[in-house]
Amino acid sequence: MFFWVDAICINQEDIVEKNSQVLQMSSIYRCADQVLSWLGVEAYDSDYAIEMITDVSGKIAAALDKGDPLSWMVPSQTELWQANYHYKVANRFWSSAVWLLRRPYWSRAWIIQEIVLAREVTMLCGIKPIRFQDLVTISTWILGLLAATAPPFCRQQGLGLSGNAIGLGTSRMATSR
Repeated sequence: MFFWVDAICINQEDIVEKNSQVLQMSSIYRCADQVLSWLGVEAYDSDYAIEMITDVSGKIAAALDKGDPLSWMVPSQTELWQANYHYKVANRFWSSAVWLLRRPYWSRAWIIQEIVLAREVTMLCGIKPIRFQDLVTISTWILGLLAATAPPFCRQQGLGLSGNAIGLGTSRMATSR
């Protein structure tokens, strides 16, 4: 078993070495059986967000396939989640999931090849692992809720989805595999 850790294997201070290694990264990601991506240390209840996303991602994927993004929840949960979506009530899941998807990791351009070229990607936040595909599922679900609740003039113009670059990016990546 071989490990390649870019932060260790590339001298970040040597621009020439860094540039030559960056050119090789696409083949490294393509050949890797597993890519582990570091999101950062546990913070803002990220452990809880990862546990919940992992727990519900299969149910959400099935609901998305049916075209009904809320059908996976029991009726008593549906109203709570809708109310929380409109920020009327604080919700531990929404708060922690939003913080997880707003981490600086998602703003870095080089993560695209690491996510798109790898056979399988597992994200690590602290010591908690989460499959990248589970994050794609939750992002797609959130975008579906945003689209469903946007005013009609926004839906017609394709507006109302701004402010969630991770969701847009992961949706595109999920379809490109």
